[in-house]
Amino acid sequence: MSLKRQEYDSIKDDIVFLTKSFFRIRILISLFNKPATVKELQEEIDLNYPSVLSNINKLELKGYVVKKQEKYYLKSSTRIKLVNILALNSNINFLEEYEDFFNEHDVKSFSEEAFEELPVFNNVELIKADKINPFKATDTYRKSMTRLGHVNAICSYLHPECKRIISSVMEQETGLNLMVHKDVAKYITNCAMNYTQKNDIKNQYFDIKYLEYEPKIAMVISDEEMVISLHRIEGVIDKNACLISKDRAAINWAYSLFKEFESESKQEYISMKQLILDKLENSGKDIKIITEDTIEN
Repeated sequence: MSLKRQEYDSIKDDIVFLTKSFFRIRILISLFNKPATVKELQEEIDLNYPSVLSNINKLELKGYVVKKQEKYYLKSSTRIKLVNILALNSNINFLEEYEDFFNEHDVKSFSEEAFEELPVFNNVELIKADKINPFKATDTYRKSMTRLGHVNAICSYLHPECKRIISSVMEQETGLNLMVHKDVAKYITNCAMNYTQKNDIKNQYFDIKYLEYEPKIAMVISDEEMVISLHRIEGVIDKNACLISKDRAAINWAYSLFKEFESESKQEYISMKQLILDKLENSGKDIKIITEDTIEN
């Protein structure tokens, strides 16, 4: 990451001018939604006519807005700048709210691109274990990992309810792509081979990708939510705290991060479902596999 003096001056000039006045930002936001006359802007932002006219003239002079038949329009470049300025504000608010969490954890596993987009989502909740429920964070992971639908996950530690998760994954209409360190993968494979069938198998897929290194992140992404925790500064995964969000931007961000980790590994996914089915078949048990055709019939 680098920044040249000329680039700094350009950033500074834009931000200083556009944010110098609260009402200037209000005018831009109003025009972002729809073009307006000075009179319409005055009524919407509750500012006297001369002040609105003065600010809009400055914006026009600087090339941020354009006037057409008494109405003012945002230029496309201004629209993009405004979005980024407001996103910066969201970033700052987000980081201030969760400052302690990020200062206590190692974020070096994030790429520069992930850093850029990390705070740009809302409705985030910090889940922390407490004396009443010391397993609050790990329970959150288990519930998220066994959601119906398609689930992607990175596990940097062995979940204490690994066997229960495998049973839930196999007996629900879910598909799970899981990335773990190879040592954890060996244990999960062993648990899968010891799986005891109690209910019909409805699983769509249950695939594991081995990682040669220990990921400094634990994350679950489903269609409904994303859950994430990090290694503490001391170097161990934090099993007692995680961030959860149902915000679509957060889910998309987490999925992009998952794809980054996925692309870094040259290992192919291994089907735990197939291992389980082979094991059950060889044991002579009567296996009933629920398929889409079965459900439709």
